[in-house]
Amino acid sequence: SSGGGGGGGGGGGGGADEEEAAAAAAAKAKADEEEAAAASGGAGTLSNGLYTLTGGRAGKLCADEAGKVICNRDAVGAWEKFTLTKHGDKYSLKGGRGGKYCADEGGQVICNRDAVLGWEKFTIEKVGDKYSLKGGRGGKHCADEGGKVICNRDAVLGWEKFTITPV
Repeated sequence: SSGGGGGGGGGGGGGADEEEAAAAAAAKAKADEEEAAAASGGAGTLSNGLYTLTGGRAGKLCADEAGKVICNRDAVGAWEKFTLTKHGDKYSLKGGRGGKYCADEGGQVICNRDAVLGWEKFTIEKVGDKYSLKGGRGGKHCADEGGKVICNRDAVLGWEKFTITPV
């Protein structure tokens, strides 16, 4: 009964109170929506710079090795560092071994390119506390297969999740 009386008592000034409450609720909803978008908005949080990639198969660091990118390392050296550069809504990766851009060649990712064209642009999306990479050749998710990184997956499961850490 007192709850009903309180609502009726606020009726005279209730219009302003209700408008303020509605405005506050709308502002909170917008803030929550922006926070959710930022959390799931993918790679918008990654700025250009030097990073390590850790594969999802065994939790090993990925390296720019001769002929392929492979995730089998325990320590960070020059070959385990990648330069990420934003190109519109995609990113290029430059390997630390020879300073060449990495490309999705279908059967593997390899860092042997001098320029950034289509196959050298990756889509990076946030997945929980990790990231998925989609190759530029076929738009497939990349996976850490132990012996190589390959972009041939339709879905993101464990092996398709990478940890990307600033150096």
